[in-house]
Amino acid sequence: MAFRATCPYCAANYPDVQDSHRGQKARCTRCNQWFRAVPPDPAVAAASERARLLRTRFVRVAAVILDPQVVASIPMAILERGDAVPIGRAGADLLVAMADPGDLDQVDVLRRHNAHVKPVLGLRYEIQAALKSLKEEAAQPAQPSSDPKLASLAGNKLAAEALDELEADYNPALADMAMPRPRTRPRGEGTLARAAVDRIFEAALAAEATEVRLLPQGDRAVVQARVENALQELPADASVPYADLVARLKDDAGCQAAGAGSEQSGSIPFSFGGRDFEFMARFLPGRAGELVQLRVIDAAAMRHRRNAERRQQIDEALAALATPDWPAADSGVDRKRAKNVLTQNMEQQLAGVRLTVAVLGEALDRGGVDVVLEPHQNQLRVLVRSGGADHFEPVMLIPTVGCTALVQRLHLFAALDLGQADKSQQGLFHLVRSGLSQEVRLMTVPTDLGLCIAMHLFRRAQ
Repeated sequence: MAFRATCPYCAANYPDVQDSHRGQKARCTRCNQWFRAVPPDPAVAAASERARLLRTRFVRVAAVILDPQVVASIPMAILERGDAVPIGRAGADLLVAMADPGDLDQVDVLRRHNAHVKPVLGLRYEIQAALKSLKEEAAQPAQPSSDPKLASLAGNKLAAEALDELEADYNPALADMAMPRPRTRPRGEGTLARAAVDRIFEAALAAEATEVRLLPQGDRAVVQARVENALQELPADASVPYADLVARLKDDAGCQAAGAGSEQSGSIPFSFGGRDFEFMARFLPGRAGELVQLRVIDAAAMRHRRNAERRQQIDEALAALATPDWPAADSGVDRKRAKNVLTQNMEQQLAGVRLTVAVLGEALDRGGVDVVLEPHQNQLRVLVRSGGADHFEPVMLIPTVGCTALVQRLHLFAALDLGQADKSQQGLFHLVRSGLSQEVRLMTVPTDLGLCIAMHLFRRAQ
């Protein structure tokens, strides 16, 4: 039986969704957000009318894909007491679905733990079901192991033995798996321009501005801030020339100081009131001088957005690998060449080969269909998704000493170019295990964290 699903973000309707897709993730073609396909609920009409009377929004919590990090911004005991669950962020606001957003006492309790709570209306039983599911996920015990190395490798002895061998030859000075570090502002403390810029940032954040503009007026700067839907002027230090302010902002944002004739953009990290922000900067050419636009972004919301974009990249890569007609004729993937590559390499008994076999074998033993290697604090997390599941489970953590060997060996198996880490590539190889040939389809996905590797385990009919 088919049903009609509705995107909880933009209210786009999708009729004729098959019942077998109930609760599965889908991406809205209008707003590009991921949501869960859930059938209509008879209680929605009355809840929507109540939300209108309360001057707030109604959200189907069952259709929202919750982020555990966002939920963790308020203690679980407080959420259960108030039948509330954080469902996402909108700028600086923390959107919290409540069974009764008109209960001002309960809203105040939530705001004691997060001052930026913005309540919306949700169905009580959907909120309670979401909280129960989150508690069950958090209560799942970690795999016991007395050996810390085996614990990080899910108890896989083959992987531990291979890492012992790799560790003997590991030279940190030669390792090339350094992950990107969060960008910090260049040193400039004590200068008049830095002090003036900091005062502008603090005044904008104190006013809860969403955008700041700097305009030249002779040699001095005019600073405007957008607060809600109105522009208001902020004080600017008249003793600091406009050109010095722009030069300081460019340096902070990682832009070229001499590029006044073309548009540039960057970001400036800034902390205020115990919270982290990013000022997304644009430098625009103008007749009287360069214009500066600064968009205020909550750093936690930005990290959440980048994480969602990264997951979307990986999901799209895995979806492409899973299609029956993969690879495309123009992809350059040679299926004949890939047939025996793993068997030939295994004869050499290289530690990197044994580590790769251990990782893929662990995924297969868990019924995995999709595997992702994701950079994590100079290590690699191995995430596995089994058939029919809509989420990845972390199963192994590859220490730094094994990261380069694992990544390079997968490149060699799939005949990929080791020098193209900043570009997406695709290939395949075969793993024969328990007498069955498993085709491993692989795609590299450059992300803000570094190079991710997405693999789809495809078993062809014998």
